[in-house]
Amino acid sequence: MVEITKGEGRIDLVVDGRAMGQIVYRRLDDTIIIIDSTDIDPALKGQGLGRRLVEAVVALAREEGHRIRPDCPFARRVLEGDPAYADLLEPGA
Repeated sequence: MVEITKGEGRIDLVVDGRAMGQIVYRRLDDTIIIIDSTDIDPALKGQGLGRRLVEAVVALAREEGHRIRPDCPFARRVLEGDPAYADLLEPGA
């Protein structure tokens, strides 16, 4: 079973009760969330779980009315590669 758990400044991927990945973010101010890194256990790569972590930050940003600056290369690829996220990208990011 895969779960997404939220903590302050990070969202964890828990698989069968074990932490198997995380996305780390911070708030620049009251309008920007910066994604610093996304890490997934190598055994789980290629299953779309990293994307699920990025989507969890997307949900948080939409809920709070924030934009996202993806400093993490993986998160940048996910966000820039899907037009559904264009409204969330910080201008000039």
